[in-house]
Amino acid sequence: MKICIVFNHPAPYKVRLFNELAKKHDIFVVFERKASSGRAKNFYNEEIHFPHIFLKGINVGEENFISNGIKTHLKQNKYDLIIMNGYSTFAEIKAIKYMIRNHIPYSIYVNGGFIHKERTWKKKLKTNLISNAQFYFAPSVEAKKYLTYYGAKEENIYLYTYSTIYENEILTKPLLHDEKVALRKKLDLPTKNIFICVSRFLESKNLTNLIYFFIDYMPKDNNLILLGGGPLMYRYLQIIRKEKAKNIFIFNHLDRNVVFDYLKASDIFLFPTLEDVYGHVVNEAMANGVPVISSDRALASLKLIKNGYNGYIYTSGDKNQLLEDIKTIHKKNLAMNCLKTARENTIEKMIADHDHILEVISKKL
Repeated sequence: MKICIVFNHPAPYKVRLFNELAKKHDIFVVFERKASSGRAKNFYNEEIHFPHIFLKGINVGEENFISNGIKTHLKQNKYDLIIMNGYSTFAEIKAIKYMIRNHIPYSIYVNGGFIHKERTWKKKLKTNLISNAQFYFAPSVEAKKYLTYYGAKEENIYLYTYSTIYENEILTKPLLHDEKVALRKKLDLPTKNIFICVSRFLESKNLTNLIYFFIDYMPKDNNLILLGGGPLMYRYLQIIRKEKAKNIFIFNHLDRNVVFDYLKASDIFLFPTLEDVYGHVVNEAMANGVPVISSDRALASLKLIKNGYNGYIYTSGDKNQLLEDIKTIHKKNLAMNCLKTARENTIEKMIADHDHILEVISKKL
């Protein structure tokens, strides 16, 4: 099949997927933007090894895009399968409406999704864009529910493993205590009781509340690392200075291999997000042997975490449950189970899933 994939910007986790797909499939990727305005420059560090173009148009906000480029490209090129990895930018909406009017089959690819109460016109628009697709790609049962809510037929939805981790990036075994201490010294960190959250510093990530939770509820010999960078970094630093919280450390965006070192050096990953369409950091933490305590507002957590096995899920906003989970998790050794979960959710498995889905679809076209 000749396949066209439309995606907003070359996020490294998508580039890894497309690089692998291009080894077996005739794919062409249409990128709307060269970057999201909300991402650090060194976020885009993955080399592209597949045919692609970057469209000309007008960037709006963090990821929106105004252009006729997708529609023009589809007029000029014929594909057996068109995969829209998005339906929310002006360019994507215009392209999908063009395909609906002209009876051009297309597929919808989602990374996740939460159902919200929304205005009638917005739900009607999303239902029109989603329900008219021929096939769907979804990373979890929750994402499948999201698609069916907007009119997708369940039999046309294909589930895939979603991952940013290659098998060889997963620890072969958890770090021993002495190895963790040595790594902490190398990173100039405290030598015990380290909690970590790797996340962009945005309101939706709920890190302001996590900082106050740590100040108000956690013993002073526990340490919290916030790693990620973003517009709220100054606010976090102000709170830490005002509260004289010497056990909370903030780091800006770091390269992937350095982030993994900080994960390996940590005991528990805390993920208090108010909403994450997916949340790859959950799998990345587990790949480094770190159990995860997460709110119930991330699809990756709902898919990957099994309470008492590799972490805990608490109801978003429930501080008492979060505190109880922290107390409980210290009594268990879940690191090996985390590695087992990560090995079941690798890029290799993601590619195998995609190969199978594309084979099935090719027989239906």
